Amino acid sequence: GPFIASEFPINVEPDPDDQLRATNRGLRRRFSFARRADRLPRTNEVDAALAEEIYDAPNWNQSSDGFRNRNEGWVPRRQGSQLHNRVHVWVDGDMFPATSPNDPVFYLNHCNVDRIWDVWQTNNPNAGYRPQGASPTTADPLYRHRSDDPLYSIFTRTEPAVSAMFDVSNFYIYE
Repeated sequence: GPFIASEFPINVEPDPDDQLRATNRGLRRRFSFARRADRLPRTNEVDAALAEEIYDAPNWNQSSDGFRNRNEGWVPRRQGSQLHNRVHVWVDGDMFPATSPNDPVFYLNHCNVDRIWDVWQTNNPNAGYRPQGASPTTADPLYRHRSDDPLYSIFTRTEPAVSAMFDVSNFYIYE
């Protein structure tokens, strides 16, 4: 297909210090070669994430209970899910580092994560998004997910709040 390594150009990659630099090479992938993901997420793992009744819980981090960590992929492997992160790790290559948007699979993965969140929101209309308010700091990306925190966008100079995306029906809908 059109995305084979020799034909799909990559223009940005991380250097050894994880700083972005310009490049000109083909797309790199190592499907299931990664040492931490031997398979893609399964239907029962999506079902387990959708069965969560709360969005997030204190301490609002990678060890918190709730839907967010199951969908995002921070739940320890022994507990299942790892929906979003597992795809990045399984595809590996250019899909693994911060330059993962180089790979078209990135967009399929993120659209699916968004679709799963939409299903969860439909199933839990009164659950609400947590945590509310603004983060104590925006310097650490782990704290940039509270309802009033700004979303970074490469498309606009403004940074809308996370809460601006709670209802995306003005932009798109899933059937």
